[in-house]
Amino acid sequence: MKIFLCGFMGAGKTHLMQNLKKRSDPTWDFIDLDERLFEQLKSSTDKHLGESIERLGWDQFRASEKSTILEILRGKKNICVSLGGGALNREIIEAIKKQSETLLIWVDTPLEVCLKRIQGDPTRPLARKSERELNDLYLERAPLYLEAHVRASELDHATSGQNPIDLAQLIRKHVGSA
Repeated sequence: MKIFLCGFMGAGKTHLMQNLKKRSDPTWDFIDLDERLFEQLKSSTDKHLGESIERLGWDQFRASEKSTILEILRGKKNICVSLGGGALNREIIEAIKKQSETLLIWVDTPLEVCLKRIQGDPTRPLARKSERELNDLYLERAPLYLEAHVRASELDHATSGQNPIDLAQLIRKHVGSA
């Protein structure tokens, strides 16, 4: 099984993945795609992924991101990947959905919450954009997020007393065991 967590930056994908990692059996691997990309792309002077992106440019970063996702899809099973906020595109979604044992989960966190979480974060180049620009970016990406197999909303779980999202329970509901 390959599980991919998608959503806007600041949605909580990495946090949810780390919580799932604590509760999963050791046959599972967990990858934060941004961390993996930083390890692949960093120079001796880069302190975080944002600096690598600024040095290389968005086109080269997105090409590396796509290549790494496709490599993960060709690899072993039992892996959970926290994608970057802009990692999805038509080709990636089709590649994920083409495989029978994959699950794409949209961590649907309200934009206002995401913006509050990323505000002033120097490691996120896009966090420097205005609120209007980030809203436009969210609206641009939302149709891709909507193509996920499963939508996990913090608000849904907050009202049921299960905040944050119980990812393990959500996965079991949709695929059996995790």
